[in-house]
Amino acid sequence: MKCPSCSFAVNDSVDRCPACGFHLEDLGKRIANLPRKRGWLIDAADAVEEEYANRLYRYLIDFNTRTGIEFYVLTLPDAGGVKPEEFVFYFLNHHRIGGERHKGLVLALFEKEKTIACEVGYSLEDALSDDAARDILSRDAAPRLSQGERGAALYSAVELLGDILAHGRSRFKRFLGRLGLLFRKGVGA
Repeated sequence: MKCPSCSFAVNDSVDRCPACGFHLEDLGKRIANLPRKRGWLIDAADAVEEEYANRLYRYLIDFNTRTGIEFYVLTLPDAGGVKPEEFVFYFLNHHRIGGERHKGLVLALFEKEKTIACEVGYSLEDALSDDAARDILSRDAAPRLSQGERGAALYSAVELLGDILAHGRSRFKRFLGRLGLLFRKGVGA
C-alpha cells in the first residue's frame, strides 16, 4: 500500500512510514464517524438503489465464498475530514480487512466529494495494484457516477475488480485491451 501522506510504498508491518514518519494512528484521530465493519455493503449515505444493493450484497457474499477475499463496499456522506484515499486506507487497516495478510479490498463512494476510491490489501497487489484499481474506477465507474448512476457504477466496479482478483492480472490486461489502452499504457501483451 502507499502511505496516504507521501505515497511511499509501505506495508502494514511498519508502524511509521520510513519516508515521512506518518503513523496510522495520526490519521485515525482526524477521521470523524468511521463506520463499524458490519456486512459487506455499508450504505451509510443511503446512496444505492434497492435493486443494486441486493445485487451487490449477493455478489460480495458469493465472491468471498469463492475466493476467500474480503471485499467491502461503502457509501458515505463524506470522507470524515480526510481525503477519500486516506479514508479507505485507514478503514482497510483499522478493521484489518482480509486478516493478517490484508487479503481484502475496500471500495467507497463519497457523496460530498462526488468521488469513488479504493484500497487494495497488500497480499492482492500482485493481481491488482492500487493504481490499476484507480484506473478502472476512473474509466468505468466515474462516468456512471457523473450521470447519477451510483448503484450501477458501484456494481460495475465491483464486478470488474472482483473479476481481476479472482482470475489474475490477465483480466486487467483484457480490460485495457477493450479500451484500446494496452500498448499505449505500456502494460504489454
